[in-house]
Amino acid sequence: MRWVRISGRVAAGTVVFGLLLSGCGLLGGARDPGPVTAAGTALRSPESGSDQTSPVGSGAAANPGGPAAEVPAVTADRPPVQFPAHWDARWRFERAEPFCRLTLAVPRYGAVSFVAPAGRGPGDLAFELLASRDLMAHRAVSWRRRAPSWHPQHPSSGGWEATVELPGLGVRVGMPSAERMALELYGGYELDLASAAQPPELHSVWLSISSIGFRRAFDAFRQCQQPALPQALAALERTRIQFATGSHRLSLSDRDRLQVLARYVTADPAVQRVFVDGHTDAVGKERANLSLSKQRAEAVYQALVDAGVEPELLALRYHGERYPVERTADGRPSAANRRATVRVDLGER
Repeated sequence: MRWVRISGRVAAGTVVFGLLLSGCGLLGGARDPGPVTAAGTALRSPESGSDQTSPVGSGAAANPGGPAAEVPAVTADRPPVQFPAHWDARWRFERAEPFCRLTLAVPRYGAVSFVAPAGRGPGDLAFELLASRDLMAHRAVSWRRRAPSWHPQHPSSGGWEATVELPGLGVRVGMPSAERMALELYGGYELDLASAAQPPELHSVWLSISSIGFRRAFDAFRQCQQPALPQALAALERTRIQFATGSHRLSLSDRDRLQVLARYVTADPAVQRVFVDGHTDAVGKERANLSLSKQRAEAVYQALVDAGVEPELLALRYHGERYPVERTADGRPSAANRRATVRVDLGER
């Protein structure tokens, strides 16, 4: 089995990788992708048999934070070789010093993995492909999220995001794309990795990655990444989480910080109360900002509960735009005010 790696750098443009079929014996598992249209190529969804359309130079919106990628058309006489998600496959976590690894077997293909150094904290996550054959031919791939049939957002899907070819190493997804991929799986979405045939004697490939069992395994993976409790406990006792404009979504890095805080809270018997406060900047209407501040506080509250903090220990409050921590001279909104704070009350020591 040989490692095929994916780069943290991303680039827009046509993204292709090929599968040379000579001696591989994989065409028998390929399915007809459906009719080819001017707008795109219908590719069959592996879990439902429904058709989905891949953009062909259409400028489709990419996944948030990544560049759009074109997936060239698949010709009807050369259907893609598909590796659908298998529902009996499960994500498996292992700690093999000095790395944490999270792996999913893909029948007839090999495996996919998330890997990071153990005990160094978040920020160095990579997504890798482990192929049982030289399937990638050292070409780049594109990926997107897709809601499976049981997901409340079904049948929606995201736009294609590009990765960069690394000559001699194949492809590798590093930060921040690897974190986005993990976040989509954590939210119950599947990932599709796709390519198109170039040169023409190669066939396109369609690989689907299941999210079944990912959340629990990834929680163990994140614990593996965490270092020992930091010595600067004062910083933990007053934690601030920043948000994008109009958003209450926590990043994986935010969740990591809150997991460390939760370990501290559950380990210290002196903790009497944990106050979670949501805030916004002054952009927009006051009532809408009050609602947004509540959503931010609730997101942090739920992350702490999920990490093991007893709900009875938590006090949730929200204030809208009432308590800014920064005012700019020209009156422009300050990112510092888009926040949620966590304050630990230690009582009398």
